[in-house]
Amino acid sequence: MSWKLPQKKVFIDGRMPSWRYKENPSGESDYIMKEYVALLSGKVSYKEVFEKYGVEVVLWPQKRKVRFLDALSQKIEEWLFKKEDPFDLTIELEKDGWKRVYEDNTSQIFVTPR
Repeated sequence: MSWKLPQKKVFIDGRMPSWRYKENPSGESDYIMKEYVALLSGKVSYKEVFEKYGVEVVLWPQKRKVRFLDALSQKIEEWLFKKEDPFDLTIELEKDGWKRVYEDNTSQIFVTPR
């Protein structure tokens, strides 16, 4: 769909391979996928990354329904191995005032509070 809005840059999308720039644009990473993976795990502040790349809209998949036994197994594993709760970008966005402006069974869209 980016061809319909060529004036808007896309930070990451599902078609993007894990490429690296030899000569990255000024102020941008030479390995954006690594930065994105760090953001997803909560190792890097999403705020810093979004500021760096001017992210104002986030299209995010809906969480899949977890079957009861899978959820129970996950909770037991977290308890036994003292795992922290996994980072959830949507929770962080909502905490920071991002507005969910669209939602269906497949996806949700958030916009910056600016």
